[in-house]
Amino acid sequence: MPELLNSNVVGQAGVYQLLEDILNRQEVPESDMPLLAADRGIASLEKLIEDLIQRMLIQKAGSYFYLTDQGRRVWHLMRGINGANIANVIHHLTLLDPHLRPYEIVREGMTSQFICGLLSQPDFKRILICSPWLHLRDKMLRKFYQAVYFAQEKGEIEVVVISRPLDKRASGYQAFFKTFSALEKIGAEIVTHDDLHAKIYIRDQGPAGGLRLAICGSENLTGSRNIELGVRITNDNVIINKLISHFFEIYNMCQPYQEEQK
Repeated sequence: MPELLNSNVVGQAGVYQLLEDILNRQEVPESDMPLLAADRGIASLEKLIEDLIQRMLIQKAGSYFYLTDQGRRVWHLMRGINGANIANVIHHLTLLDPHLRPYEIVREGMTSQFICGLLSQPDFKRILICSPWLHLRDKMLRKFYQAVYFAQEKGEIEVVVISRPLDKRASGYQAFFKTFSALEKIGAEIVTHDDLHAKIYIRDQGPAGGLRLAICGSENLTGSRNIELGVRITNDNVIINKLISHFFEIYNMCQPYQEEQK
């Protein structure tokens, strides 16, 4: 980490502010980068982007730029150097290190946390989603696509989804159907059960290692704005293996998804 902080890349004028811009916006279109760089007084943008990607501080997916977990760590350390409250800096660094907080209460944004986590660390081999309702808006679908694309560069990916059957008479049918269709396009296996109520989201590591994570809670994979509550479990193999076993117990009670179900 000191090597990064002392480098000409991170230390040059405007880089701290540029990283903050990307962090605050979550994703930045490539077309917006020159304007952001100009606002921050950065002249050689192309070379800077190359250096930041090489040091794994940002990554590009399609035509969008994102801040990596490494980039977030560096930005928070730079906040500390620039006079931010140290307790606050330590708190955010702790949240970025799963080994320090294996269990965490999640009160909002479970869908966003899960999918953004896939994109920031695409070292997974398997994604398991159990949610009665599925409605991913375009921005989340794009991030999900990109995460799977990055992971597929390292090997074959398995995506299994359990949900309720679609009902053409239900409110929001078109939105749910769009999400089902999008998941099928990336090769997801979808099965359904009429009585499903459980919500479980799991990322499993590949043979080369990686993060193991599960989120259990009340939020459907819809980005709901309801009052929600869940628990994020990181790298606890005993509990995550039990959740995977439970997931496939539900899976074995399901029927394959068919477009014309009700």
